[in-house]
Amino acid sequence: MMIEQCNTGRQLNVDVAKCYEIVAMILVHSLVFLGVDVETGFGYVADLWIGGFMGAPVFVVCMGVGLAYSRNNSPKTIISRGAFLLLAGYILNFLRTTPLALSFFLRGLFMERLKMITNLLLAGDIFQFAGLALIFFGILRHIKLRDISILILSVIFSLCATMIPTLRAQGLMVSEAAGLVILFAVGKFPAGSFPLATWFIFVAFGYWFGNKLRNIKNLDRFYSTIALPCLLICIIGVLFECHYGINMMKDELGYHHMILTDAVLCLCYCMFSFSLLHFV
Repeated sequence: MMIEQCNTGRQLNVDVAKCYEIVAMILVHSLVFLGVDVETGFGYVADLWIGGFMGAPVFVVCMGVGLAYSRNNSPKTIISRGAFLLLAGYILNFLRTTPLALSFFLRGLFMERLKMITNLLLAGDIFQFAGLALIFFGILRHIKLRDISILILSVIFSLCATMIPTLRAQGLMVSEAAGLVILFAVGKFPAGSFPLATWFIFVAFGYWFGNKLRNIKNLDRFYSTIALPCLLICIIGVLFECHYGINMMKDELGYHHMILTDAVLCLCYCMFSFSLLHFV
């Protein structure tokens, strides 16, 4: 029997959360590009918290919710959007790297900084992840997997990524390409900031949650019920990780290659932020 969907309009709290995360990620990327130290002070807070823990995961969950609410979400359309975003990510890399490369060339430092320039051109960031995630999601939709099956698959991916140690490679091109999908690193830095294996869970959860959200009649009751438990789980988990300096609170690699328990903490924060914005 079909369940009548009663909550099919725009979700203002999700839209506001997405806008905040976009601004936060632009801020962090600007600071990094301008050479601000992200190991201490405001740079550290912006990188780890504003654009990190409180930023990218929520943005990706919002993307998943958008897939559930989109009226034009055929597998072909989703895959086309993904291919466009993947290409756009590398075009953006080229546009923001070209002035820097030109500056190095004019100062006679081009060959000395060639590895850095190549890294910036090949780096996989949120655009590349979003594109790859949409392509993969479109394929899963094409084979008619249900939202709960997609979510379970994403949890399996995250669990496997949790159990398998981060791989390391010397070849920059190989590691950056592989880093789009699995956990690769060069030194202490991630190759591919958002590997599909660890971050697809946010898209899958957002899609599953969005489908459930369409059937919820009393949003006030729903959000007031989940807000406190999500906040408590998030606070306890984050304080534990900060105290012991482990997992995503350890370093940049730990955040980008987050394990399953970290993903759960991020999802709890995400649901709390949705709840808070619903009542604001």
